[in-house]
Amino acid sequence: MNKQLIIKVENQCFQQTKLLNKIIGTVDIKNIAKLINAVGLTANPRKSKVCNQTDQILDTLEYNPNMFRFLSKGILISTPECHKLERGRLNLTFENESFEGILDGGHTTLACGLHILKIIGISKSSIQKIKKWDQFYELWQEVFKEDSFKKIDEKLAENSDNTDENAQIPVEICYPTDNGYSSFEQNIYYISDARNNNTALSVTTKSNHKHYYDPIKDRLDSVVNNRVMWKDNDETASGKSIKSQDIVALSLIPLIALQKNNLLHKDLEKINPVNIYSSKAKCVQTYDNLIKLESSGEENEDDLNYEDMLKKLESNELLMSAFSIMHDIPSLDDYLYLNFPKFYNKTGKRFANCLKVQKYSKTEKGKNIINRKQSSTFYEQESEYKYPKGFYTPILVSLNALLEVRDNKVRWKVSDPKNFLENNLGSILTSYFQFMEDFNSDPQVMGKSSSIYSILEREIEAALK
Repeated sequence: MNKQLIIKVENQCFQQTKLLNKIIGTVDIKNIAKLINAVGLTANPRKSKVCNQTDQILDTLEYNPNMFRFLSKGILISTPECHKLERGRLNLTFENESFEGILDGGHTTLACGLHILKIIGISKSSIQKIKKWDQFYELWQEVFKEDSFKKIDEKLAENSDNTDENAQIPVEICYPTDNGYSSFEQNIYYISDARNNNTALSVTTKSNHKHYYDPIKDRLDSVVNNRVMWKDNDETASGKSIKSQDIVALSLIPLIALQKNNLLHKDLEKINPVNIYSSKAKCVQTYDNLIKLESSGEENEDDLNYEDMLKKLESNELLMSAFSIMHDIPSLDDYLYLNFPKFYNKTGKRFANCLKVQKYSKTEKGKNIINRKQSSTFYEQESEYKYPKGFYTPILVSLNALLEVRDNKVRWKVSDPKNFLENNLGSILTSYFQFMEDFNSDPQVMGKSSSIYSILEREIEAALK
C-alpha cells in the first residue's frame, strides 16, 4: 500500500519529542470520508461494531454537532510522512497498512461513516442492517462514489452561516521525526497497545496485530485459517468462527516435542500439557514469550520491527517445521472428536451414558437426547454426539509423543497419524477408559489430570514399537 491523503485539519497544535511528532486538531465529516476511503480500519487492532457507544456518537452528530469536539477523544492516525500544505491542509502518506492508518477511534470512525451514509442518501433500512465494521465497509465501497462528496458539501453548506453547527471531529496525527524513522513501527505498536488497554481488547488481537501469529497462519490449512477469528469483531471469518486462542493453544503440541529435546529457548517456561485444555490464556502467554525470545532475545522488549522479526523467525528451520505440524493438528482434533465415542462403545459400554454427553436421535427422548447433529470444530463434520473436549483433549495433546526431531525438522514418526490412531487407539486407551470409570467419566477431571497425559504418551510410545 502506498497512498496519499490530503486532509484539512482545523485548530492545529504541534507537539514534538526526539522520535515522534504529533499534530492535534479537528476535521469535518468530509475529511473523515476521505480518511475512510484512504485507509479503512486495517491498522486498528480490532474492528468496531455498532453498540451503545456508536449510537451515542450518532446522536451527537445528529442533534448536538457543535459539542462533538468536546465529547469525543476522536481518532488517532499514524503516518510515516506528514507534510504541511497551505490553508491548514496536511499531506499524509500510508505505506504499511499494518500499523499506518487509524490506530484508535474505530467506533468514532464507524459512527461517522454511518452518518455519512445517511447524508449521501442510503436508506435507513440498509444502514440499520449494519452491525459490524466489515458490513459497513462493504456497503461503503459499493455506494460511496466521487459525487458523494458533493452531497456532503451540500450538507455542510446548509450551516455555512454558522459553522459551529457542523461537527468537528478531534484527530491526532503521529509521525516520526528525522531521528525516529527506525523506531517508528515499534513506537506505534506501543502507542496502540496503550490506547487500547482501556478497552476490552483481547490479548490475542494485540498479538495478531503485531504479526505474532503469521507463522501459524502461513502453515494452517486455508480452510481452517479462513474460519479463525484472529481479530476482535472480525466478520471475514467464514462459517462458524474458531477462536484464535484455541489455535494458538494447539500450536504448543509440536513445541512440547522440541522442548523435550531441549531445542526451545532456555528462558521459555516449561510448557504444561494440561494448559492446552484448561488455560488458553497461559498458552497464549507462553506462545507470545516464545516469539519474543526467538525473534529478539529479550522477553520483555520488541527490538525488531515486524518484518525483521518474521525474517528471523522464518530463518529458524526447526521452529518453523514445528509450526508446519499445525497443518495436521486441527484435522486430528476433528478425528478424535468424531471417533472417540466409537472406541468407547467398543468396550461394551454406552458413551451416551457418560456425564455431560448428549446423543442425537430422531425417535428417542430424554435430557441427554438432542434433535440435531453436531459439527466438529475445524472442518464441521457431522457427529451424533455432543460432549466436552475434556474427554479427548488429553489424547490430542499426547500426540506430541508421535513427533520426533530428524534432520533439523520436527516430523511425524509415522506416515499417517490418523491411520496410526485408527489401528492403535483401542489399545492405547485401555488404561484411559479405566480412569474414566474411576472418576465417574467427569471430563473436567480427565482434562486436568496431568498423570493421564503422561500415561497416554507412554501408551503411544509403546504402540510405536
